[in-house]
Amino acid sequence: EEVTYETASNFSSRLLAVARQGRYVAAKAYTAYGGRREFGPQIVAGTALLTGGIMGLRRGKFTGAFSSLLGGCAAYGAVYGVDEKMLPKF
Repeated sequence: EEVTYETASNFSSRLLAVARQGRYVAAKAYTAYGGRREFGPQIVAGTALLTGGIMGLRRGKFTGAFSSLLGGCAAYGAVYGVDEKMLPKF
């Protein structure tokens, strides 16, 4: 019975410490996500360059350029959002 209490106590104290750190990391991530529009052009350009560069080295020029276009569009959508009025209705 005593061993079970110690094990449960150790587990709960570690769980509380991990939860505290998780809240701290989540708060920092939320703050960074909130400021993403300040660095929008850099994020979009960096994503396009990274995806296009990797695919260009692995698959060739055309695939790299196409991947760069897709990566840049995806990053733009993630940073600035998509206007629902511009989407086609099905």
